[in-house]
Amino acid sequence: IEALKGERFAIIYPLSMLAAFLSIWLYVRLRDGKGVVARFSRKGFNPNIILTYFIWIVAAQVLIEPLLEILPEADNGGTGRGFWASITAIVFAPFFEELICRGVVLETLRRRWGKFVSVIIASLFFGIIHIEPAVAVSAIVAGFIFGTAYLRTSSLFSTMILHSLNNAFAFALIVFGFSDISFAELFGGGVEYYVVYALCALVCISCFAEAFRKVYRKDIA
Repeated sequence: IEALKGERFAIIYPLSMLAAFLSIWLYVRLRDGKGVVARFSRKGFNPNIILTYFIWIVAAQVLIEPLLEILPEADNGGTGRGFWASITAIVFAPFFEELICRGVVLETLRRRWGKFVSVIIASLFFGIIHIEPAVAVSAIVAGFIFGTAYLRTSSLFSTMILHSLNNAFAFALIVFGFSDISFAELFGGGVEYYVVYALCALVCISCFAEAFRKVYRKDIA
């Protein structure tokens, strides 16, 4: 049954996202007269940037975990299981969602609102389309990091790779039965957990400071 769900979702999801992309792109085209759909460059394959931002994503998810714990639990079985469910999560979702959220939405907004505001709004939009509260909050945080990576590299390649890695990590936790185990439980809620939590906080602060210096400083100042 779960495998069948995955097969069906692998068909429905790309079609629905393609329809969403075309609708948003057409709206932007008719409203602004420009159909800018993202930017791509070889810098988007920079392994140092991708690794750094992936570590930032993982650290950020550890930081917001206490908040996620008090929100309604997400339904992890909605997309099914099996090969096609994994393809949807790791390939289709990063491609279509980044094309829409960081491509059309962020690119359109930045012409009027600048980098920082456009990333915030695009991240909120990214969260809203994930519907479930806990997933939405997680998506907003990840969306900010994806958007920053996009501006840092001027390429959707980087965000698609990061998005794919993030989804692969989350999907692996579900498949191997670790999705219901929190980081606090993993470390027994003891001193080790607080040390890891503090290290994650330092990682997030450092990454944001680096992003502010290289991406947002001129925009905000």
